[in-house]
Amino acid sequence: MITRPLYVWILFGLSLAAVLAAMGWVSLTVLDLEEERTAAGRQAALEEDVRLALWSIDSAAAPLIAQESTRPYFVFRSFYNAGGPDNPSQESQPVPINLQPSVLLTQDVPCIELHFQIDPDGALTSPQAPEGPLRALAEERGIPVERMNRASEKLSHLKPLVEKKSAMIRFFEDESLETSGISVFSFDLANDAADGSWRNEQNPSQVQQSFKNTAEFNRRAQASQQILDQNFLISNGLLANNDFFVPPVEVELNRMKPFWFDDMLLFVRRVNISDREYVQGCVIDWPALRGTLLGMVADLLPGADLLPLLPGETDGGGRRLASLPLRIEPGPGATYPTAEISPLRISLIVAWGCALLAVGAVGLLLMGALSLSERRGAFVSAVTHELRTPLTTLRMYTEMLAGGMVPDEAKRQHYLDTLHGEADRLGHLVENVLAYARLERGSAKGRIETVTVDGLLAGVGGLLKQRAAQAKLELVTVAPKEVADSTVRADLTAVEQILFNLVDNACKYALSGDEKRITLEARSIGAEVAFRVRDHGPGIAPGEAQKLFKPFRKSARDAANSAPGVGLGLALSRRLARMMGGDLRLEETVTEGACFVLTLPRA
Repeated sequence: MITRPLYVWILFGLSLAAVLAAMGWVSLTVLDLEEERTAAGRQAALEEDVRLALWSIDSAAAPLIAQESTRPYFVFRSFYNAGGPDNPSQESQPVPINLQPSVLLTQDVPCIELHFQIDPDGALTSPQAPEGPLRALAEERGIPVERMNRASEKLSHLKPLVEKKSAMIRFFEDESLETSGISVFSFDLANDAADGSWRNEQNPSQVQQSFKNTAEFNRRAQASQQILDQNFLISNGLLANNDFFVPPVEVELNRMKPFWFDDMLLFVRRVNISDREYVQGCVIDWPALRGTLLGMVADLLPGADLLPLLPGETDGGGRRLASLPLRIEPGPGATYPTAEISPLRISLIVAWGCALLAVGAVGLLLMGALSLSERRGAFVSAVTHELRTPLTTLRMYTEMLAGGMVPDEAKRQHYLDTLHGEADRLGHLVENVLAYARLERGSAKGRIETVTVDGLLAGVGGLLKQRAAQAKLELVTVAPKEVADSTVRADLTAVEQILFNLVDNACKYALSGDEKRITLEARSIGAEVAFRVRDHGPGIAPGEAQKLFKPFRKSARDAANSAPGVGLGLALSRRLARMMGGDLRLEETVTEGACFVLTLPRA
């Protein structure tokens, strides 16, 4: 059978489980939303840094392409004729007298390893690797041999370019490839050489790529194209600011365009000189250029990397450069840590803390209510038991006396004394119950006054001695003169009730002791006066000491197996003592008998 307390706890547990489940679901949902918002914020910050890095790299790379696009066609030969007829293929001709060395032969260009040219006959040459009489002339002019040897070795790696010359010319003539700004091209040497086609990777629409990334790429492409157009106009204007004298020939130049050849990054352009098609370009020092470009964005993306963008690959979600066939990878360093405890998490922690506190408070309140209900039930049963015994005695003795059944005068007097004692016992029980009820309701009103210790003991001494005498015990009062003359602030009625309860308990429980004495001693303790009531009975078991001052602590069974009383006197006495600014406690250091100490403040 389910008892009422168990039923209440089951309902409380089910309600608590439902509330915690709902709060848990809400908390998990909110945390998931916050995680998504945080991830979106980190991604937005990363994309913003990537865009800034792309702008920085494109701004640095576009001038490099523009610089190579504005180079005169004749500087792609080791020497050119500064005063006679211009001959683009003079490497195979006798050395003229007035030859001027190319700036590409005499100077190193940062981030460029080699410049080259493919003539209409398919000959691959480099201004940095002269051959025949021009090499001797270069050595005579003091050009380092080691540098020319390195250029010749590098030039040998570009021999497959000759097979792609016709494809390159078609590439430059295809106007459709110009519609997307700077296009990205690559040779596919795995294809058949006769095919000679170029594969153009446009800017495909990316899955989940935002319009902002697309617009940003178009703006960068337009900015890079403007730089190229501006410099290209200068190069087509016969280089008005060039100090070299160049005999007038019919020249048509195209812009330099980047592409990947094998693992090399090249810039190439088509040049038409007197209706003869040439291809001119340069080999980029990719490690040096990569280090330079990454160094410019190290503050934004410390772990970034630049990777070739080959045909068939996507543009990396809007992370493609507009000026070079490259894409940027943010790398592991591009992280954006968030606060370990966000305001939302703090709010959830506070909410859960408040909820747990509320649950704890409700649980404690429910436990207290159930405990109080149980104790009050036990009190009712104990009071019923305590009332039944004296009432039975009163009824029986009064019937005997009223019926004249006790003719002996001595017995009649004994019965009358018993009736008087039982009436006092009932009166004391009822007074304790009523006094505690007044304290619970807050309607108890005492009159605090200043009184000497000697006067206080004298006022209550007679009643206490009478109660001790009824139990055939002796009450001994001890009060040194300096203590007896001191004054305290107290309610005399409350003090009398407290001391009477203590003496009454001593009379009930100390009858079995060898020493038939109760000691009432007054002591001075700092700003207080202590009244010690000690008996010499069996004392109080350690387990009982914790619940002595709890109200309604006795059940009917406890009341039947112990001294008379319902366990309310000590609880009432402590409440009265604290109401006067004092206290009542058990002195646990006393091992023989029991000792209770009432403290009152000095006046």
